[in-house]
Amino acid sequence: IKIESNNIDLKCSKTIKSYSSLLSALEYSLAGAKVDTPNSNLYLNNAPKYYNLLNAFYRYNSVDKYYDYVYHAANNGSLYTNKIQDAREIRPSIVLKSDIKLIDGNGTKTNAYKVDENPFDEGTLAYEIIKNAQNVRDNIDTTNTTKLSPVPETVPAQEVSGPNERTLSLTEDDYGNSYYFRGNVQDNYLNFNNMCWRIVRIEGDGSIKLILEDTTTTCKTATRGENSFIGQGVYGYRIEENNIARFDYKNNLNGSNNSVKNLIDNWISEFNEISKTKIKLKNWCIGNQIDWYDFTTGNASDNYNDWVYSEPYKRLYGLGNTEKSIKLKCNKNNDEKVSDIGGLLTADEATLAGYNQYNIVQSTYLYIYNQNWWLATPASRASDHDSAFSILDDRFYNRDVRNNSGVRPVITLESEIKLKSGNGTKENPYIIE
Repeated sequence: IKIESNNIDLKCSKTIKSYSSLLSALEYSLAGAKVDTPNSNLYLNNAPKYYNLLNAFYRYNSVDKYYDYVYHAANNGSLYTNKIQDAREIRPSIVLKSDIKLIDGNGTKTNAYKVDENPFDEGTLAYEIIKNAQNVRDNIDTTNTTKLSPVPETVPAQEVSGPNERTLSLTEDDYGNSYYFRGNVQDNYLNFNNMCWRIVRIEGDGSIKLILEDTTTTCKTATRGENSFIGQGVYGYRIEENNIARFDYKNNLNGSNNSVKNLIDNWISEFNEISKTKIKLKNWCIGNQIDWYDFTTGNASDNYNDWVYSEPYKRLYGLGNTEKSIKLKCNKNNDEKVSDIGGLLTADEATLAGYNQYNIVQSTYLYIYNQNWWLATPASRASDHDSAFSILDDRFYNRDVRNNSGVRPVITLESEIKLKSGNGTKENPYIIE
């Protein structure tokens, strides 16, 4: 590290990749700071606080011990060093992408620069959804109620959504940053193919994932209930030796015609031709059906004479010492994928929307009173059958793949779809071109 009055080297020999970090001592110096030289007019001065900078300074060695020293921004605007174990304030630094557009402001305190945070092309449905949520956050829009909040008010997988929580929040999927609706959302309605749908999330590539709300009518007169399903079906399974029922969502080799996949494929085949062109053919992530875990310890187990549980179950329920977590990325090795134009919601997506493992929740837009419906995700395995995640009224439920349950289809609209009208409310749903 070189910090000299006329010789400041910004070249870096070692880097850490992250969305946020700290300001470097070099950057602090470029702003006008000098070692042990007060500068109360420095714009980065944060008196009366000291705060951490990124870089190490030196190591002090004595006979029996040593100390590492790091740089700090002192409370008088000078560059200062202190022991690494001494606590200082954290002042985060981020880097905006080079193609960010300025939409307002001149950089003064009273008229700060305002940039367009929206990553999608103007006019697309994805762009307009995010724009509406930004306007709610910024108190520009009083009609919609869902605000853009990268971090939701409650923690997915650890808490249910709150009764007044309505956020468009962020997580990562296979394509980048995905924006998902969470909580008691009231402005994610969309009319498509003369039916009412709810928008679940914007995928990282800008495509829009929808779940059926009412198959009989458009949103203004839609109701959630039996009309939210296209029928009752089995998850999909094959019969192995000794009449053992194992997962087989894709092929359903048990001889029945009422598997989830068959019902969805046949139903979508009846859509009008224009609607079909707007639906994305994609790889639906069914989940890990290879790795199984003990309920108590969370350790790998193949003891099917007792119940064992899937990798998604382990994460979402926090088996053993596993931290509860969400995953929208589909593992290339162990997660099964099915290429199709329709599918089911995953247990992770239902959790992001507001559901939680053991807790009762009715404050999510997905909630349907007194109904049981399939999710795509494997849950558990016993000696004679497998079970998949389902939703039973207001909670998760493990359901035998041989049993019937409600089929609530999910489709994904292409990313280039344009918004024609609407703001996403039930009375004025999104309508696409």
